Amino acid sequence: MRVSIKWSEEDWRLFMASNFYEWLEKYERGKTIFTWQRESADMATFLETLFTAGDSQNEEITYRLRKRIGALIQWKFSDVEKDIQKLYKDRSDFIHGSHYKKIIKEMRKNADDKGMPLHPDFEKLYKTKEQIRVIFIAYLYLHKIMNFKSGEFFNSYKNVQQMLEEAILNTQLRAKITDVIKPIIDLLPQA
Repeated sequence: MRVSIKWSEEDWRLFMASNFYEWLEKYERGKTIFTWQRESADMATFLETLFTAGDSQNEEITYRLRKRIGALIQWKFSDVEKDIQKLYKDRSDFIHGSHYKKIIKEMRKNADDKGMPLHPDFEKLYKTKEQIRVIFIAYLYLHKIMNFKSGEFFNSYKNVQQMLEEAILNTQLRAKITDVIKPIIDLLPQA
């Protein structure tokens, strides 16, 4: 007997975000000086899939993404919005080619001492990836609460994105979200 399951748009988005998150694992096996910012681009793709895919607006994606993430997890990572902004700068440097211009400039400058062209901030990547792990768990748990606890206040929202969009300005909603996800996040081992 074959059972048919109908996935919502959010279910598909979470499925794709899970795949993108899983693909970040390849960076645990090593990083290179020339392509380290690719990890930033892949992390940004994951975040966009989770927090902005399916939006009716295409403007100010980075702004809305940062604010939604802040509404979800700023209680845990106070600088998360600034960190996401830095992630997007690294992503843009990689995608639009200025990363490679910096490498060439550094190689020319250091041609005599044969030094490496740049000193990548791998620590920043590890920190951001840890934040993303916690963000993903918080998002998934909130999704679970919305879909499996009937009669809950959160059921009045179409999806987690919509709830987080409202929580940007609604501090009571933001506090309620924090109350729900904090016990789960507090159980996570620290990186």
